[in-house]
Amino acid sequence: MYYYHIPIMKDEVVNNLINKKNGLYIDCTFGSGGHSRYILSKLDKDSKLISIDRDYDSYKISKKIKDKRFFFYKSLFSNLNIILKKKKIFGKINGIIIDLGLSNHQIKSKNRGFSFKLNGKIDMRMDYTKGKTLFDILNEIDINKLNYIIKNYGNEYFYKKISKNIIYNIKNNKFINNTLYLSNIIKKIKKNSNKNKKIHCSTKTFQSFRIYVNDEINELNILLNNTKKILSKNGKLLIISFNSIESRIIKNFYNKNKKYIKFIKKIKPSYKEIINNISSRSSILRIFEKI
Repeated sequence: MYYYHIPIMKDEVVNNLINKKNGLYIDCTFGSGGHSRYILSKLDKDSKLISIDRDYDSYKISKKIKDKRFFFYKSLFSNLNIILKKKKIFGKINGIIIDLGLSNHQIKSKNRGFSFKLNGKIDMRMDYTKGKTLFDILNEIDINKLNYIIKNYGNEYFYKKISKNIIYNIKNNKFINNTLYLSNIIKKIKKNSNKNKKIHCSTKTFQSFRIYVNDEINELNILLNNTKKILSKNGKLLIISFNSIESRIIKNFYNKNKKYIKFIKKIKPSYKEIINNISSRSSILRIFEKI
């Protein structure tokens, strides 16, 4: 079963992304296809939408879109240049949307390992057909590396205590092989210190592992640095981010590329949207334009 994602700020995305109804557009994070479907509904018949995602489930969901204007590639961000050059549209793109959130089918599948609310495998790979799982990584990692990951990719204050407890469990032959077990290790450390009750005590640590397993920072940096060459003049770049690490990467990209990219505005979800789609509550939509 696939859970179709409610696209975050869909009207705000479409209204700021589409400057030519017969143009060329890219959805860099197809996910469950929410944004792609809505973008296609607003484009003319001569337009094209290219969507990419490394998730094999996203590839299967994309097959349900029967539209001659739509093209899907199972791929990493870092391969987008190659795809566009093969299609001979490199530098001709009118708009790019990047939604950095998890898809519903990833969160609600217990065996993907992204959720600390469902008991399942600790996998966390965006592409579950290749690479090391979180289980593989944790059961061979040293404490210094673990400290670095949880601190830098999760901004977790209690990173040392969490790392120490994880390593202790592994060394005592208590293999961390499911998400609830991992979450309980974190809870024991943070049970009396989680002041922000809106944020689950496992959120930051799980975030840090997901970012590390999927090399997300490197992939995002490559994509952002390539957008200034991918976009046509006045082409739009829209990015939906969810945490301070993503925000920092986006701000650094902009500060280094002000002669190529102009910042337009920042939008947060309305109260009504947050009520209807709780996953949007921490999202920020930033809009840029190629000069």
